[in-house]
Amino acid sequence: MKSELLLIGAGQWIIDWCEYYDVAYTLIQKPGIYVSGSAKQVVLIDYENDEGVWDYIEALCNKRNIVACLTSTEPALSLAAKVAEKFDLPYRTCENIEFIKDKWKMRQVLEQSPLNSVACELVESPRELQKFIDQHGTVIAKPQDGVGSLNVYKLTSDNLGKLDAIKGYPLLVERFIGGKEYSVEGFSYNGEHRVLGITEKQVDEKNLVEKRHVIPAPLPADQEQKIEQAISQFLTVIGIKNGPSHTELKVEDGQVYFIETHNRVAGDDIANLLELVSGFNLYRELVGWPIGRRADVQAGDSMKGCAVIDFIFAEQGRIDKICGVDSVRTMPGVMEVKIYKPVGSKITNTKSSYDRLGHIIAYSDSLAQCEEIIKSVHNRLTIDVSN
Repeated sequence: MKSELLLIGAGQWIIDWCEYYDVAYTLIQKPGIYVSGSAKQVVLIDYENDEGVWDYIEALCNKRNIVACLTSTEPALSLAAKVAEKFDLPYRTCENIEFIKDKWKMRQVLEQSPLNSVACELVESPRELQKFIDQHGTVIAKPQDGVGSLNVYKLTSDNLGKLDAIKGYPLLVERFIGGKEYSVEGFSYNGEHRVLGITEKQVDEKNLVEKRHVIPAPLPADQEQKIEQAISQFLTVIGIKNGPSHTELKVEDGQVYFIETHNRVAGDDIANLLELVSGFNLYRELVGWPIGRRADVQAGDSMKGCAVIDFIFAEQGRIDKICGVDSVRTMPGVMEVKIYKPVGSKITNTKSSYDRLGHIIAYSDSLAQCEEIIKSVHNRLTIDVSN
C-alpha cells in the first residue's frame, strides 16, 4: 500500500514539500484558515474542539498506510502526539509533549537529571511570588504553558509594584539566569540527535521580547561544543527521539541552562535563516525523512556566511504612513522586508512577540556586514506613528 502522510494544521511549507516529493497526504485544517489551492486532500474540522476529529483520524489511519502525522503549529501538537502514539508513528509521544508544554514538569524532569537545574517554584499568589523574590533576587515569572513571550515578567525587589497587575496564577517563577541567550535547531533520528545550528537571541530587557536572531551564533569553538553536548543530553532526558526540535537556553558563567524546548520547527523565520547559511531545509526533512528521503546535506558542518532577522518596532499610537518598503527590498544582502500591519493600525505597548511591527532579513559574509545592511534598511524606511 502506498505511503501517505497525515497533516494537522500544517502550513504551506509542509504542503509544498509533499507536492515536491509527490507523496499522498490528507490535511486536516480549521475552517476559515487559508489553504493553498495546491492542497489536494483537505478536510475542514476544528481539530481543537470538534470531538469528531478523532473518529475521522482513526478511520483514516485504519484504512490508509499513514507513515507519519505532521504539524507545524503549536495548537495541533498534542493531537499529533496522540495520533503518533496510538498508531506507532514517529516524531512525538504524549509524554514528551506534556514535558514540553508544561514548563513546570520540564523543570522537575531536569532536576532528576545530571543537567544544570535552576531554582524554581509554582506559585499560587502574589504573596508566594514575593517570597520567592525575597529568597532569590531577580526572577522570571511566566505561565506554565506560555508561548510568544506572552505574560512573561522580569521582577526584582525594586519593582514589586508590578505584582498587583500580574494575572493568571499559578505561575512558574524561576531564578533569573544571566548571560547570553541562544536557541538550537536540531533534528533527531531514532534517538540520534543532530545539531543543525545555534542562533544568538537578542532580547529587549524591558519586555523580554526577542528583537533579533543571528545565525551562526558568534561563539568560541569550545563553548559551541559544550552547547551541542548539553543539547544531546537534554533531548534524550526530555524524550525527544525523532523530528525537529527548537530549544532555548542561556549560558551563565560558562554553564548551560535550559529555558524551554519545542518538538517542532522554530518560529520567527529561524528555519529560513538556517537554510540561508547551511542549505538545510527543516520542512523538507520533516516531510522527507519518514518517507525514506533523508537529506544528504548536514547542516552545521558547512555554514557559509551569516543571516540575521531584525524585528521592527514602533512607539504606541496609530500608523499614519509606511514608505520605502519596495525600494529596500532590492538592496544587496536584503533577503526579505515584511511589515505585518497596514496603515491605520493601532500600535500598543510591546508586551509579546505578537506586538512587533515587521522584520528585516539580511544575509552576507559576516555579522558586521549584516548589521550594516540592516542599519541601511532602517534609515531608508519611513514609518510614521501618531499618538
